[in-house]
Parts: sequence; structure tokens; C-alpha cells
Amino acid sequence: MPKRKQYRLNDYLKAVTILAEQKGFRVEYFLGNKNAIRFEVFRKEQDEIWEMWTIHTEHSKKKEVWSKEDYRKPDQHLNARPGEFLEILETL
Repeated sequence: MPKRKQYRLNDYLKAVTILAEQKGFRVEYFLGNKNAIRFEVFRKEQDEIWEMWTIHTEHSKKKEVWSKEDYRKPDQHLNARPGEFLEILETL
């Protein structure tokens, strides 16, 4: 598994979208108050939520995702193998 570091929120969102498309899902995200982001996962043709998770960014202008667990959530909720999300994130 690639070594984890802090990535910017925009790169995280792009990587989630790429992984979801590869796995046959679509993802919508909602920016909450201040530093929380909620992700809702849908099967391609359906309107019913399949999975959901939230992440948090650090309290700075950089908007970096800081939690180790937040980098594991896309793999868990999009039926990917462990580390697949980080591999995509490394290529951006």
C-alpha cells in the first residue's frame, strides 16, 4: 500500500469520482459546515442511496484531508481492494 500523506480536498474528490466510475457507482458530495464533507454513493441507474460516509478536512486554507481513516473509507464503501483509492490519488 502506498505511504499515506495529506492530500488536498480537490484531489480527494477527483479520486473518489474516478474510483466510483470504475466500480459502477456515482457519487454525490455535500460540503457541510466548515470542514465536513458527506459522500452519498448510488448505483449508476438508481436514486436510492447505496452507501454513505463523511470526512473532515483540517482547519486551514489548504483544505487537506487529515484522518488516516478517511483515506480508507472510499475503498470500503466502493467495494475496492485496500489501497486502490490511494493508488488513484497518487496518480493525480
